[in-house]
Amino acid sequence: MWSHLARFAAAAALAIIPTLASPASAPVSAYSPPASSPAVRGNDVCPEPNDTFQAACYLGRDSDALGFISRPNDVDAYRIEVYDFNTDVHVEMPTMPAPYKVSLANWNGDVIATSTRQGSSEVIDTTVDIPGAYYVFVHSAGGGF
Repeated sequence: MWSHLARFAAAAALAIIPTLASPASAPVSAYSPPASSPAVRGNDVCPEPNDTFQAACYLGRDSDALGFISRPNDVDAYRIEVYDFNTDVHVEMPTMPAPYKVSLANWNGDVIATSTRQGSSEVIDTTVDIPGAYYVFVHSAGGGF
């Protein structure tokens, strides 16, 4: 049974949790809220520019990465690898300092899912049909950061 989990958090307790699991495995949740002191702006392990497919920050198995939306038109890109057919993908941004949106794109640049609001979180739940590289793009929905 294959499962793959990657997560990263950003400034002011902005967190996004991409979870990938084969259909035969149970969903995995490994999010634990940041400690009482939020991430410090500038400690970005995926420094700018990271707003394109080519500059996307790789999120490996069980990895953490800090990221920051630093200007109104900033986009942060993250690459995840799917190793199995019909893999369920769950991406969640449970807390945000401003309204953000998350998109999931395939290697051709086609957006295959966009987050929806669920409570105070932005969430993507989808199934990707074939293995390969997929990209998570985080951006400000209204120019806030």
